[in-house]
Amino acid sequence: MLTDRIEAKSNMFITAYERGKKVPSMCRESHNIWVDLGREFLPRVLSPASISPSLVVSGPMNPYWVQYFVFGIGGNKQTADIASLYPTLDQAYPGGNTYDKSTHGTLYLERPVMVTGTPDNPPSHTAVGVWGNQIDLIPPYFPPQIGGVSSVVEFQVTLQQTDLHLEGGAYPAVPISEVGMVLSSQNIPPMSMTQPTGAVYDYSTPPYIGVTNRQRIVAYNNFAPITKTATMSLEFRWDLEF
Repeated sequence: MLTDRIEAKSNMFITAYERGKKVPSMCRESHNIWVDLGREFLPRVLSPASISPSLVVSGPMNPYWVQYFVFGIGGNKQTADIASLYPTLDQAYPGGNTYDKSTHGTLYLERPVMVTGTPDNPPSHTAVGVWGNQIDLIPPYFPPQIGGVSSVVEFQVTLQQTDLHLEGGAYPAVPISEVGMVLSSQNIPPMSMTQPTGAVYDYSTPPYIGVTNRQRIVAYNNFAPITKTATMSLEFRWDLEF
């Protein structure tokens, strides 16, 4: 009986820098999960979309690639009392802290935060900005080594010092605690936080970034919060092993 199989595993490494100096206490390392969309994505990349009678292959069934990371303050590892410590942040990005890394049906971040843009002004919720960062460079690939070490492809995204704090430094401290990996098919243009007049608030689908706009993720990770300030940058390195 064949027992070996291809298995995709991944690890997340977050390195924090304060004014360019590494801060070990704010660094994180953990395993993430591939949610259902990610589990569907990987085999579809390997499969051709079609084969003609002359055996000409048209390309992969899924022609997209990993392009963005999105960030949030949700997840069940968030320990900061956001409502008390950061009330303006809590009003701008309301929601719960329940998501974990055992739920493969997760579609979105629980409490996504804007990376750049104008701050929110509740209750109208009319801020506009960008909800993710593009990968920094073409992901390097490390082939398998002698001794059974996996082959690895590495995705890296950096949050610069001004990211998350928005125009005018509206949110001086942002306790980031979740991150998602997003495909190029999801595109991250500027999006409005406009809430429809008279809308009933739904914590599972915050009106400031509705399901029609919120990017679906292929992988999810949450971690003990890192309180990012405007003097801090964060480097996210997501390693995918085969």
